[in-house]
Amino acid sequence: MSKIERREKKLLELLQTYRRLDISQVADWLEVSETTARRMCSKLEETQKVIRVHGGVQLSEQYQNDYSYHNKELRYLHEKVAIGNYCASLIKSGERIFCDSGTTIHQFVLSLVNRIKAEEVGDIVILSNSLANFDPIANYCKVILLGGEVRLSRLDVCGSVAEEVLRKFHITKAFLGADTISMKKGFMTTDERTAQMNEIVIADADTSYVLVDSSKFNKSSFMSYAEPEMITEVVTDWNLDAAIQTKFEQLGYTIQAVGEPDNRFE
Repeated sequence: MSKIERREKKLLELLQTYRRLDISQVADWLEVSETTARRMCSKLEETQKVIRVHGGVQLSEQYQNDYSYHNKELRYLHEKVAIGNYCASLIKSGERIFCDSGTTIHQFVLSLVNRIKAEEVGDIVILSNSLANFDPIANYCKVILLGGEVRLSRLDVCGSVAEEVLRKFHITKAFLGADTISMKKGFMTTDERTAQMNEIVIADADTSYVLVDSSKFNKSSFMSYAEPEMITEVVTDWNLDAAIQTKFEQLGYTIQAVGEPDNRFE
Protein backbone atom coordinates (compact mmCIF):
# COMPACT_ATOMS: atom_id res chain seq x y z
CA MET A 1 0.00 0.00 0.00
CA SER A 2 1.38 3.40 -0.99
CA LYS A 3 1.82 6.35 1.35
CA ILE A 4 -1.08 8.15 -0.35
CA GLU A 5 -3.38 5.16 0.15
CA ARG A 6 -2.39 4.90 3.82
CA ARG A 7 -3.14 8.58 4.32
CA GLU A 8 -6.54 8.22 2.65
CA LYS A 9 -7.38 5.28 4.90
CA LYS A 10 -6.29 7.23 7.96
CA LEU A 11 -8.45 10.20 6.95
CA LEU A 12 -11.52 7.96 6.59
CA GLU A 13 -10.72 6.43 9.98
CA LEU A 14 -10.56 9.88 11.56
CA LEU A 15 -13.87 10.87 9.97
CA GLN A 16 -15.47 7.70 11.35
CA THR A 17 -14.53 8.99 14.80
CA TYR A 18 -14.93 12.77 14.47
CA ARG A 19 -17.53 12.94 11.63
CA ARG A 20 -16.26 16.34 10.40
CA LEU A 21 -12.78 17.87 10.13
CA ASP A 22 -11.51 21.24 8.97
CA ILE A 23 -8.92 21.15 6.19
CA SER A 24 -6.35 22.50 8.63
CA GLN A 25 -7.10 19.59 10.97
CA VAL A 26 -6.73 17.11 8.12
CA ALA A 27 -3.37 18.64 7.25
CA ASP A 28 -2.19 18.48 10.89
CA TRP A 29 -3.32 14.87 11.45
CA LEU A 30 -1.76 13.60 8.22
CA GLU A 31 1.30 15.85 8.43
CA VAL A 32 0.78 17.30 4.94
CA SER A 33 0.17 20.76 3.53
CA GLU A 34 -3.36 22.14 3.31
CA THR A 35 -3.05 22.03 -0.48
CA THR A 36 -2.31 18.31 -0.34
CA ALA A 37 -5.16 17.83 2.14
CA ARG A 38 -7.63 19.57 -0.19
CA ARG A 39 -6.46 17.50 -3.14
CA MET A 40 -6.89 14.28 -1.15
CA CYS A 41 -10.41 15.30 -0.06
CA SER A 42 -11.37 16.12 -3.64
CA LYS A 43 -10.22 12.67 -4.76
CA LEU A 44 -12.25 10.97 -2.02
CA GLU A 45 -15.26 13.09 -2.90
CA GLU A 46 -15.09 11.77 -6.47
CA THR A 47 -15.50 8.23 -5.10
CA GLN A 48 -18.47 9.42 -2.96
CA LYS A 49 -16.74 8.55 0.31
CA VAL A 50 -16.68 12.13 1.62
CA ILE A 51 -18.49 15.42 1.09
CA ARG A 52 -16.67 18.75 0.93
CA VAL A 53 -18.29 21.30 3.25
CA HIS A 54 -17.34 24.90 3.94
CA GLY A 55 -13.77 24.86 5.18
CA GLY A 56 -13.73 21.12 5.77
CA VAL A 57 -14.85 17.60 4.96
CA GLN A 58 -17.21 14.96 6.36
CA LEU A 59 -18.20 11.40 5.50
CA SER A 60 -20.86 11.01 2.86
CA GLU A 61 -24.17 9.73 4.21
CA GLN A 62 -23.95 6.65 1.99
CA TYR A 63 -20.48 5.73 3.24
CA GLN A 64 -21.26 6.58 6.86
CA ASN A 65 -24.37 4.38 6.93
CA ASP A 66 -22.82 1.45 5.05
CA TYR A 67 -21.70 -0.61 8.05
CA SER A 68 -19.55 -3.45 6.83
CA TYR A 69 -16.31 -5.20 7.59
CA HIS A 70 -14.45 -2.93 5.18
CA ASN A 71 -15.90 0.23 6.70
CA LYS A 72 -15.16 -0.89 10.24
CA GLU A 73 -11.62 -1.83 9.29
CA LEU A 74 -10.73 1.85 8.78
CA ARG A 75 -11.50 2.82 12.38
CA TYR A 76 -8.45 3.00 14.67
CA LEU A 77 -6.33 1.47 11.92
CA HIS A 78 -3.06 2.81 13.33
CA GLU A 79 -3.83 1.23 16.72
CA LYS A 80 -4.93 -2.07 15.18
CA VAL A 81 -1.70 -2.38 13.22
CA ALA A 82 0.35 -1.90 16.40
CA ILE A 83 -1.76 -4.47 18.27
CA GLY A 84 -1.36 -6.91 15.40
CA ASN A 85 2.41 -6.46 15.32
CA TYR A 86 2.71 -7.17 19.03
CA CYS A 87 0.59 -10.33 18.83
CA ALA A 88 2.48 -11.65 15.82
CA SER A 89 5.68 -11.36 17.89
CA LEU A 90 4.20 -13.93 20.33
CA ILE A 91 4.06 -16.70 17.72
CA LYS A 92 6.62 -19.52 17.75
CA SER A 93 7.32 -22.14 15.11
CA GLY A 94 4.99 -25.12 15.22
CA GLU A 95 2.02 -23.21 16.64
CA ARG A 96 -1.57 -24.20 15.85
CA ILE A 97 -3.49 -20.93 15.90
CA PHE A 98 -7.14 -19.90 15.83
CA CYS A 99 -7.89 -16.50 14.27
CA ASP A 100 -11.25 -14.84 14.85
CA SER A 101 -12.85 -12.70 12.14
CA GLY A 102 -12.37 -9.19 13.54
CA THR A 103 -10.58 -6.35 11.80
CA THR A 104 -7.89 -6.14 14.49
CA ILE A 105 -7.25 -9.86 14.00
CA HIS A 106 -6.77 -9.13 10.30
CA GLN A 107 -3.85 -6.84 11.13
CA PHE A 108 -2.36 -9.62 13.26
CA VAL A 109 -2.58 -11.99 10.28
CA LEU A 110 -0.88 -9.47 7.98
CA SER A 111 1.94 -9.03 10.50
CA LEU A 112 2.31 -12.80 10.87
CA VAL A 113 2.66 -13.08 7.08
CA ASN A 114 5.66 -10.75 7.30
CA ARG A 115 7.26 -12.90 10.02
CA ILE A 116 6.78 -16.06 7.97
CA LYS A 117 8.15 -14.41 4.81
CA ALA A 118 11.20 -13.28 6.80
CA GLU A 119 11.64 -16.92 7.97
CA GLU A 120 11.37 -15.89 11.61
CA VAL A 121 8.76 -18.62 12.23
CA GLY A 122 7.61 -21.71 10.34
CA ASP A 123 5.39 -24.79 10.44
CA ILE A 124 2.36 -22.66 11.33
CA VAL A 125 -1.20 -23.92 10.94
CA ILE A 126 -4.09 -21.45 11.13
CA LEU A 127 -7.68 -22.39 11.83
CA SER A 128 -10.18 -19.62 11.14
CA ASN A 129 -13.82 -18.79 10.44
CA SER A 130 -12.77 -15.57 8.69
CA LEU A 131 -13.22 -15.06 4.96
CA ALA A 132 -10.93 -12.02 5.13
CA ASN A 133 -8.00 -13.64 6.91
CA PHE A 134 -7.31 -16.79 4.90
CA ASP A 135 -6.51 -14.98 1.65
CA PRO A 136 -3.37 -13.03 2.68
CA ILE A 137 -1.75 -15.93 4.55
CA ALA A 138 -2.78 -19.09 2.66
CA ASN A 139 0.29 -18.83 0.40
CA TYR A 140 2.64 -18.93 3.38
CA CYS A 141 1.26 -21.57 5.76
CA LYS A 142 -1.45 -24.19 6.07
CA VAL A 143 -4.89 -22.64 6.60
CA ILE A 144 -8.01 -24.58 7.60
CA LEU A 145 -11.15 -22.56 6.87
CA LEU A 146 -14.20 -23.62 8.84
CA GLY A 147 -17.41 -24.28 6.94
CA GLY A 148 -20.82 -22.96 7.92
CA GLU A 149 -23.24 -20.11 7.29
CA VAL A 150 -21.64 -17.15 5.53
CA ARG A 151 -22.14 -13.67 7.01
CA LEU A 152 -21.02 -11.16 4.40
CA SER A 153 -21.29 -8.14 6.71
CA ARG A 154 -18.69 -9.72 9.01
CA LEU A 155 -16.84 -11.68 6.29
CA ASP A 156 -17.00 -14.86 8.37
CA VAL A 157 -18.80 -18.18 8.77
CA CYS A 158 -20.69 -19.44 11.81
CA GLY A 159 -23.25 -21.97 13.01
CA SER A 160 -23.41 -25.65 13.95
CA VAL A 161 -21.25 -26.87 11.04
CA ALA A 162 -18.42 -24.51 11.96
CA GLU A 163 -18.72 -25.46 15.64
CA GLU A 164 -18.58 -29.19 14.87
CA VAL A 165 -15.40 -28.79 12.80
CA LEU A 166 -13.86 -26.54 15.43
CA ARG A 167 -14.23 -29.20 18.15
CA LYS A 168 -12.01 -31.60 16.19
CA PHE A 169 -8.84 -29.54 16.63
CA HIS A 170 -6.48 -28.56 19.43
CA ILE A 171 -5.30 -24.94 19.46
CA THR A 172 -2.09 -23.66 21.06
CA LYS A 173 -2.92 -19.95 20.78
CA ALA A 174 -6.28 -18.30 20.09
CA PHE A 175 -6.67 -14.70 18.94
CA LEU A 176 -10.16 -13.32 19.43
CA GLY A 177 -11.93 -10.01 19.02
CA ALA A 178 -14.64 -8.44 21.17
CA ASP A 179 -17.27 -5.82 20.48
CA THR A 180 -16.96 -4.52 24.05
CA ILE A 181 -15.35 -5.35 27.39
CA SER A 182 -17.70 -4.73 30.30
CA MET A 183 -16.76 -4.43 33.96
CA LYS A 184 -19.89 -6.38 34.88
CA LYS A 185 -20.21 -8.95 32.10
CA GLY A 186 -16.70 -9.47 30.78
CA PHE A 187 -15.93 -9.97 27.09
CA MET A 188 -18.99 -9.35 24.94
CA THR A 189 -20.15 -9.68 21.34
CA THR A 190 -23.23 -8.68 19.38
CA ASP A 191 -24.65 -12.14 18.64
CA GLU A 192 -25.00 -15.56 20.24
CA ARG A 193 -23.39 -17.52 17.38
CA THR A 194 -20.12 -15.63 17.69
CA ALA A 195 -20.24 -16.06 21.47
CA GLN A 196 -20.74 -19.82 21.11
CA MET A 197 -17.75 -20.20 18.80
CA ASN A 198 -15.54 -18.15 21.08
CA GLU A 199 -16.53 -20.26 24.07
CA ILE A 200 -15.54 -23.45 22.21
CA VAL A 201 -12.17 -21.96 21.24
CA ILE A 202 -11.35 -20.69 24.74
CA ALA A 203 -12.23 -24.03 26.34
CA ASP A 204 -9.68 -25.80 24.13
CA ALA A 205 -6.83 -23.33 23.56
CA ASP A 206 -3.65 -23.41 25.66
CA THR A 207 -3.62 -19.60 25.72
CA SER A 208 -6.23 -17.08 24.55
CA TYR A 209 -5.72 -13.43 23.62
CA VAL A 210 -8.39 -10.80 23.02
CA LEU A 211 -7.34 -8.04 20.63
CA VAL A 212 -9.29 -4.78 21.00
CA ASP A 213 -8.66 -1.10 20.48
CA SER A 214 -9.09 1.05 23.58
CA SER A 215 -12.52 2.36 22.53
CA LYS A 216 -14.05 -1.05 23.40
CA PHE A 217 -13.47 -0.80 27.17
CA ASN A 218 -16.13 -0.09 29.79
CA LYS A 219 -19.02 -0.58 27.39
CA SER A 220 -21.72 -3.22 27.00
CA SER A 221 -22.93 -5.33 24.10
CA PHE A 222 -25.48 -8.16 23.68
CA MET A 223 -23.86 -11.37 24.97
CA SER A 224 -20.91 -12.32 27.15
CA TYR A 225 -18.55 -15.08 26.05
CA ALA A 226 -15.78 -15.04 28.69
CA GLU A 227 -14.85 -13.85 32.16
CA PRO A 228 -11.49 -12.14 32.86
CA GLU A 229 -9.73 -15.23 34.26
CA MET A 230 -10.49 -17.20 31.08
CA ILE A 231 -8.33 -14.93 28.89
CA THR A 232 -4.54 -15.02 29.06
CA GLU A 233 -4.08 -11.39 27.99
CA VAL A 234 -6.04 -8.48 26.59
CA VAL A 235 -3.97 -6.60 24.01
CA THR A 236 -4.97 -2.99 23.40
CA ASP A 237 -3.41 0.34 22.46
CA TRP A 238 -1.73 3.29 24.14
CA ASN A 239 -4.95 5.36 24.27
CA LEU A 240 -6.46 3.31 27.09
CA ASP A 241 -7.04 5.60 30.07
CA ALA A 242 -4.75 4.62 32.96
CA ALA A 243 -7.56 4.80 35.52
CA ILE A 244 -9.77 2.54 33.38
CA GLN A 245 -6.92 0.07 32.94
CA THR A 246 -6.34 -0.03 36.70
CA LYS A 247 -10.00 -0.72 37.39
CA PHE A 248 -10.09 -3.60 34.92
CA GLU A 249 -6.86 -5.06 36.27
CA GLN A 250 -8.32 -4.96 39.77
CA LEU A 251 -11.19 -7.08 38.42
CA GLY A 252 -8.73 -9.73 37.22
CA TYR A 253 -7.98 -8.67 33.65
CA THR A 254 -4.40 -8.99 32.38
CA ILE A 255 -3.88 -6.06 30.01
CA GLN A 256 -1.03 -5.30 27.62
CA ALA A 257 -1.28 -1.76 26.21
CA VAL A 258 1.13 -1.52 23.29
CA GLY A 259 3.06 1.68 22.71
CA GLU A 260 2.53 4.00 19.74
CA PRO A 261 4.97 3.36 16.86
CA ASP A 262 7.05 6.27 15.62
CA ASN A 263 6.64 5.57 11.90
CA ARG A 264 3.02 6.63 11.60
CA PHE A 265 2.93 7.44 7.90
CA GLU A 266 6.13 5.87 6.60
